[in-house]
Amino acid sequence: MRFQALYALCEDGIDEEKLISGELPEPKVLGLLGEERRNWQKYLAALYFNVPPDKAIYVLIGNDVKEALINGDGERLKDFLMSQVLLKSLKTFWTRWI
Repeated sequence: MRFQALYALCEDGIDEEKLISGELPEPKVLGLLGEERRNWQKYLAALYFNVPPDKAIYVLIGNDVKEALINGDGERLKDFLMSQVLLKSLKTFWTRWI
């Protein structure tokens, strides 16, 4: 419910680039989420794309990561790593397989 309220607050300004870069929401708003704030990108992306939260990050960055790997675009991959979205996604992936 908290993330649905957060989505409603940010809805006009949500797009894929802002979800990836972490531009939104404002830090003071994230503070209201408590411990759940670590997963805000996953849950907002799930609402944005209308997919289950476990699939949201893959939907958000999957095609871009694939293209960057195919094209050897290390800078683009580095951008994803810096945004922490890919790191969270990889952690989830490896946790499931270990």
